[in-house]
Amino acid sequence: MYCPNCGKLIDDTAIFCSECGRRLKAETSVSTKGRSLVAAGLLGLFLGVFGAHNFYLGYRKKAAIQLAVTALSMIIWAAFFFSFASFLFSYYYRYDMHIVRWFFVLALTALAQFGIWIWTFIEAILIFCSCIPNARGEKLL
Repeated sequence: MYCPNCGKLIDDTAIFCSECGRRLKAETSVSTKGRSLVAAGLLGLFLGVFGAHNFYLGYRKKAAIQLAVTALSMIIWAAFFFSFASFLFSYYYRYDMHIVRWFFVLALTALAQFGIWIWTFIEAILIFCSCIPNARGEKLL
């Protein structure tokens, strides 16, 4: 390696040039840690629908989308179950268009949730294959 300041040949591990005294390498931070491949992959498999693996790797927008779709689906399903339970325990049982609308909304949320599940499963496989780096472009350890 050559010194960029004076051009003298120096050792590759040198921090300072022995001729001109210029610093050759920036100080490396001891706290710099890479992200674990196994941790990211397992987060993708088990908590992927919540975007946990993408939050872990630094992909915040993608993780926020996954979390929002999952949370919205869970809210809609919970609202359906409370609504349907009150319908079943009512004193009269009649056909209601309200239930038909609920089933249509539930079908859409189930389709969205299935799409999120497929998306995160594929991402988990790609993480285990080392095809996805973290958000800074660094390879997972």
